[in-house]
Amino acid sequence: MASKFVYLAQHVEKQQVGVLIQNTMRWRELLGKNFPIKVKASYVDEIQRGARQDAGQVFDGCAFEIEQCSGLLADLSVPGAKYVGVLVEIGYALAMGIPVVIFAPDRVNKEIVQRKMITGRCEVVNIAADAAYALARAMGSR
Repeated sequence: MASKFVYLAQHVEKQQVGVLIQNTMRWRELLGKNFPIKVKASYVDEIQRGARQDAGQVFDGCAFEIEQCSGLLADLSVPGAKYVGVLVEIGYALAMGIPVVIFAPDRVNKEIVQRKMITGRCEVVNIAADAAYALARAMGSR
């Protein structure tokens, strides 16, 4: 079976580069080990290379990557984060007809996953392994 790609949306503002890289690698390992799913997160790869882009370039790059994927995984595991960029990415994926799975552990503010844009349109899970299974199911037809 050929690998499919999932876009990883995660909180990046004021996050340490090491934390972003570690989180991205954790998802790449979990999804790649259990399913033929590869994680796209070029913004993290660009941070590692020291590349700097303006907001428009970042948005265009994220939009392009989302369009190339069969699913979007939104990691909402940072307590207290506003997730503005992640919510934009979720909205864009939904507008493109791309399935969205949201990983939101219990410690995260539940107001985010109760937003009108998310309720009934995205699968919300609170265990990382469940996110992997939900993505595999959602992406099965794409």
